[in-house]
Amino acid sequence: MSLINGTEMGAPVVAERFDVMTKYLKTSIECFGEKRACRMMRSHLGWFVKGLPHSSRFRESIKRIETENEALSLIGEYKEALLD
Repeated sequence: MSLINGTEMGAPVVAERFDVMTKYLKTSIECFGEKRACRMMRSHLGWFVKGLPHSSRFRESIKRIETENEALSLIGEYKEALLD
C-alpha cells in the first residue's frame, strides 16, 4: 500500500527494475570501489530479476563480473532481450 494515499502499489515494471539495478550498481561502486562492489553484485543483481524469464541465465552470467562495464553490458543485454 502507498503510505501517501492509501492505494495499493503494483510490482515494479521490468524497465524500472533495470533502472534501479543500474543505479544500485553505480552507487555500490561509489561506496565500495569497483572491485569489491562487483564481487557483491555477483549475487545482489540476481535479486532484481527474480521471476523474470530466463533469469537463471542472467544470474549465471553475472557470477564472474569484475568491472562496471561488464556488469552494465550484461544488464543491458538482458534488458534488451526482455523488452524487445
